[in-house]
Amino acid sequence: MQNNDNLNSLITQYYKNFYSDQLGLRDWEERIESRIKEEENFASPRIEIIEKLLDYDFAEKKILVVGAGTGAEFFNLNKKRAQVHALEPNADAIDILKAKCAKHNIDPEFVTKGVAETMPYSDGTFDFVYCYTVLEHVQNVERAVHEMVRVTKTGGRIFIQTPNYRMPYEPHYKIFMPTFLPRAILKLYLWLRRRPTAFIDSLNFIHRKQILGIIRHLPVLTLQILHDFPENFVKKNNPFYLFVNYFGIERDFWFILLKLPGRRKS
Repeated sequence: MQNNDNLNSLITQYYKNFYSDQLGLRDWEERIESRIKEEENFASPRIEIIEKLLDYDFAEKKILVVGAGTGAEFFNLNKKRAQVHALEPNADAIDILKAKCAKHNIDPEFVTKGVAETMPYSDGTFDFVYCYTVLEHVQNVERAVHEMVRVTKTGGRIFIQTPNYRMPYEPHYKIFMPTFLPRAILKLYLWLRRRPTAFIDSLNFIHRKQILGIIRHLPVLTLQILHDFPENFVKKNNPFYLFVNYFGIERDFWFILLKLPGRRKS
């Protein structure tokens, strides 16, 4: 019981810093509560979509979770009898991952501190690479995508989810934000809304054209998943309705990449 209390305290402290201190979300306490069971609340719905769409069985597969955070996908996939590796740069998140490993009797050696641009794995190591809402945080998007493809086996899959910053919405701050404006103006906008401003410097305002421009030069076939929009995005009195229904702008992108043996000849 004491170990659970210590783990919950680590999770609470980590997400209070993120949701409240860095982002200034009013509902930060509710969001922390949902993180206590993040494997079910966050990871499970997305992983079930992948399983159904691809008719994919994760059991006995060797999987890498890129930007594993505090372990929602890592531990969900472990329950599916996969051999899962976690790559995560944040030291506090690593502490939580390893504390959860102790709780679930998982070897902490499967958790590695590192960045997406320089992965400490050999070519063709993994059957499946999972990357959810990570690319907007890396230092070099192109390098990170190349690395994911490199460490995937031929015939393996890569799942990438990324926000679409052509939509004037920032999914971390959960607010309307015209990200085509200079960052100095965006910081002023956040300040006027009484929100912390430093976090925005950590974001890459990536979009579909940028990602596809990278993928097209790699030996992969690409499937894009178009999923349902949250209810507020399709209401006519919502400012996002215009972008969704008249300009066809997606809020985010889900891609499944299938790694091929090599570049085909024309």
